[in-house]
Amino acid sequence: MDPFGDTLTEQSVVLVRKKFAMVKHLPRPIIESAKIEVLTDLFVDEIALAIRAHVFGERLPSHTETRTTYVPATWWQHLKQDKAARWWMRWLVRRRPVRTEAITLTATWENMAAYPWADLRTRVPNYLGAAVRLSFLSSALSTDEVEE
Repeated sequence: MDPFGDTLTEQSVVLVRKKFAMVKHLPRPIIESAKIEVLTDLFVDEIALAIRAHVFGERLPSHTETRTTYVPATWWQHLKQDKAARWWMRWLVRRRPVRTEAITLTATWENMAAYPWADLRTRVPNYLGAAVRLSFLSSALSTDEVEE
């Protein structure tokens, strides 16, 4: 029986109820500064747990990446690109190819070596624990935003 098959057939399915649990261990320094919030999304009938905490770390050098991609120039060009394989659009795309324009995005990434197990109250000198590398987007600009 393939529950993800493409054909619809009338069949019976026996469902069983199973217990589900998830455990995540957090270091004591994070728990002491943590704010835990339960978020409910009534639209999809789900809940989420948001945990916010402070963590010690050191800044690492940031780096900038630039990427260029090509997108259709107008909505009509996008429609031609999207429907290019259809029999009624093939001849038009061969005769008038899809015009594209380049979009360049420049993103700056901030890097950090975080020490979530660091406990500055411990009696062991200079105990920071293992470092965890964090990268987060600090700014992103496209060429259109720079020119204006």
